[in-house]
Amino acid sequence: MSESTISTGPAAADRRPVHHFTPAQGWLNDPHGVVHHDGEYHLFHQAIPDEVIWTPRISWGHATSPDLVTWTRHSTALDPAPDEAGCWTGTLCQPPDGPPLILYTSPSPPDFAVAQVRAASPSDGEWQRWTNGDRVELPLDRRTRNRLAMFRDPSVRWEDDRWRMVVGAGYSDGRPAVLSWTSKDLVTWAFDGEVVVGTPNGSGPWLGTGWECPHLVRVDGHDVAIVASWDGVAEGEVLASVGQLRDGRLEGTQWRQITHGGGHYAATTFEDADGVPCLIFWIRGVADIDAGWAGALSIPYRLSVVDGILHLEPHPNVVTAFEADTSEPSRILLTGDDVDGLRGSGIEVERTADELTVTVSSTRLRIPLVPGDPQGPLTVLVDGSIVEVCTGTAVAGAQLSSPPETA
Repeated sequence: MSESTISTGPAAADRRPVHHFTPAQGWLNDPHGVVHHDGEYHLFHQAIPDEVIWTPRISWGHATSPDLVTWTRHSTALDPAPDEAGCWTGTLCQPPDGPPLILYTSPSPPDFAVAQVRAASPSDGEWQRWTNGDRVELPLDRRTRNRLAMFRDPSVRWEDDRWRMVVGAGYSDGRPAVLSWTSKDLVTWAFDGEVVVGTPNGSGPWLGTGWECPHLVRVDGHDVAIVASWDGVAEGEVLASVGQLRDGRLEGTQWRQITHGGGHYAATTFEDADGVPCLIFWIRGVADIDAGWAGALSIPYRLSVVDGILHLEPHPNVVTAFEADTSEPSRILLTGDDVDGLRGSGIEVERTADELTVTVSSTRLRIPLVPGDPQGPLTVLVDGSIVEVCTGTAVAGAQLSSPPETA
């Protein structure tokens, strides 16, 4: 679960993004529980339909799509129970021989930082409404429990013959962590220790003091941990580490920052219809207050591992949709190392040995470049009031105050 303030700068109502998911009205943040089921994608997300700022008493919004491009928005699927402060970020499990199950963050005052995990089950076959169930018993050893300063955001994956749940955590000594439990039935869980613990250092990315929205995903034979850095006050960026999970521990941990600029955050993983692992983010700071909505999601990205580094590629369904959309101001620009194709587009790209800068109108996005990284091709997307950039190993995005001035 994450929260953010929003910019109230100009964003004309007629420039609502077309290919980036936004709420019909109200507030949107973290995506979660994205699954492909019976030929249809289900997208859940944090939602407050009657507010344009974040408040703790938040629900799960719901949308469906046949292709990750055209979305049908539905009413909220899961609302807070009377004994909890909100339905925060979580996951959706699809057992092969049983009904689906939502596991979500259930906070209670006065300590919102250390929350509990709660279950919810569908009230109908279309997954339109879900019923709050019991809080999940997650045993912890005394030493771990006593030093917890933050605890939230479960995600679950199937491993051979059991489920593994990972939850983001932060310790009182300032170290972030991902904790895990295993289960055969999604009911009884056994504590399996720390998947990974952050150790602050001067040379790597800022790790924060707690990790939100953790995911453990299998990509091209590698186990990839994805977390969002947080320090109790400020949100940071999304980090990824490629390694191997052995005896419940991620080996070969080396954190790399995959988002830059304060836009993309709170990523969630899912598999598309072809079984390819994907990632989608919340983009902070995108809003049209006059039109009554706030919050947008990134386009989905397919994941791969290239030379031991997580690689992101815009999902082909979305690329096709952008290429087919000739209306202004939505378009896609694939440039690789050659930026000649951008001439006359109103977009400027500058590349040095260690940084990529993309400027659209007065909005400037900067992404550091690491020599030797498997880059690109560079993708620049302008979609209504959003600009989104992907280098192949990192993404950035922001709200535009005005559309690019084309030649």
